[in-house]
Amino acid sequence: MSILIKNALILTQNAKRERFFGDVYIEDQRIVQISKKPLSFEADYKIDGKHKWVLPGLINTHTHIPMTLLRGYGDDMILKQWLENRIWPVEAKLGSASVETGTKLGLLEMISSGTTTFSDMYFFEDTIGETTEKAGVRACLGFPMVDFGMPKYPADELFSECERFLRRWAKNPLITPVIGPHGTYTCGPEILQKTCELSEKYDSMVQIHCSETREEVYDVEKRYGVRPVEQLKKYGLLNDKTLLAHCGWITKSEITDIKTGGASVSHCPVSNMKMATGGYTPVPELLDAGVSVGLGTDGAASHRFRILFLILFTQRLVAMCVRQLCMVFR
Repeated sequence: MSILIKNALILTQNAKRERFFGDVYIEDQRIVQISKKPLSFEADYKIDGKHKWVLPGLINTHTHIPMTLLRGYGDDMILKQWLENRIWPVEAKLGSASVETGTKLGLLEMISSGTTTFSDMYFFEDTIGETTEKAGVRACLGFPMVDFGMPKYPADELFSECERFLRRWAKNPLITPVIGPHGTYTCGPEILQKTCELSEKYDSMVQIHCSETREEVYDVEKRYGVRPVEQLKKYGLLNDKTLLAHCGWITKSEITDIKTGGASVSHCPVSNMKMATGGYTPVPELLDAGVSVGLGTDGAASHRFRILFLILFTQRLVAMCVRQLCMVFR
């Protein structure tokens, strides 16, 4: 299959980050030629790029794609209450079929928004992998681990199943298998140590929630005597294979540790606002330190755009009240 895009604004990722109007010719899923001059290739599909941009696909660096099924479930709650009273109970009832449906919906939303790659952590990741592969989307899929086990596997089977998962998807052109311990407050030293061992054995990436809330930081510090970043460093997980999700409650010294270790950070601003985590990812400080920072949505249940709609609604409501008051006191 071939595609010819004509007269579009092309945003490149070359050394100069050039932007120019031109044509793009694609053949068999590969970009063959980009030109500032008109191209005259015959193509199966021709797209008029006038008033449109051509840019690299967007990357969602942290999500839980099947949670598109849970959009709007459990509003107006802080993270711990939301997880324990809403999300985890309903997730315990999910099966492979529902996860497949949620993944399909999430993939449709991603494709429609220009997202071509995502980093995920959920259960039934094999189902997510099979569904994503069929859609032709790239993904880094994290096999989840928590102390109390997952809906499909009890705690004593997690490590063996994780190894199976890493071997199954190791050479897939679209799916990159990743180890996904949930967080330092849900994964004890045994899981963190085993994660480090598996990561080294299979040369696998690791993604983990880190310092999302103040309560999480205090709980980990109370339990283990160190904060989450230090706990990860202690077990060899603060390195260039690790992606830290959120980091809303990290210190300047922890930024230095993240940089020194070579880890990356996924910033999930809308999720943190919706869940009222009270902190924010220090993006300018991380970038100044040379840490790689990406953007993530988190799961759909915690990143809906209702915040924007509430702001717009509130603005309209205030405007309406002001007009009424003006009429009363005119």
